[in-house]
Amino acid sequence: MAPITAKNAFNLCTRLVGVACIGLAVLSSAPAAKNASRQDWRESFPVKKTDLTHTGRNTYFILEPGFRLQLKHGNDALTITVLNETKLVDGVTTRIVEEREIKDGQLVEVSRNYFAIDRTTRDVYYFGEDVDMYENGKVIGHEGAWLSGVNGARFGLMIPGKPAGGDRYYQENAPGIARTAPRSSVPQRISRPLRVISRTACIPGSRARLSKALRISGTRPTLG
Repeated sequence: MAPITAKNAFNLCTRLVGVACIGLAVLSSAPAAKNASRQDWRESFPVKKTDLTHTGRNTYFILEPGFRLQLKHGNDALTITVLNETKLVDGVTTRIVEEREIKDGQLVEVSRNYFAIDRTTRDVYYFGEDVDMYENGKVIGHEGAWLSGVNGARFGLMIPGKPAGGDRYYQENAPGIARTAPRSSVPQRISRPLRVISRTACIPGSRARLSKALRISGTRPTLG
């Protein structure tokens, strides 16, 4: 387990799609097994879209307008804001969460991420994002943008309302753009798949135990 430092926290949140860190104490761990089969990962979620809403929270995720989180390390920063805005995606009214990433003091990315939460299970689902990549103050691309229901993309599970140890699931599933799977064909961008290890964790080098922490591991897919 990596030591918990400001730099590690910043890097972890950036890798796992920063909004995963909203209201969440996250501890990284060893990568999940590389030989995990595709069947081990949940990639479809039989939810009733009428049960999904754009506002709410669970123990590990806050989806309420006005909530803001900022992570800093030196001249790098990641600012995450739950906006008072919604967007209809794949038949669901989603909440917009904005991420602004700064590297070496310069704005490099602004993304608008779309989420909904299940009223009954408190599971949070990820419906895609619009992305602006910046260089020298100008937009230079939209790498990683995708929307559920467009070009075969499907919404994924951002974080369960009640995570269970060993649970494996796709956060994103957009062929050719973003896919949290053990294996994918020539993607442009891949987010790490998540495996839940436990809902408590010890801080390295300390006897302290966090009772409201989610210990997870991530695996980089094998490209082929």
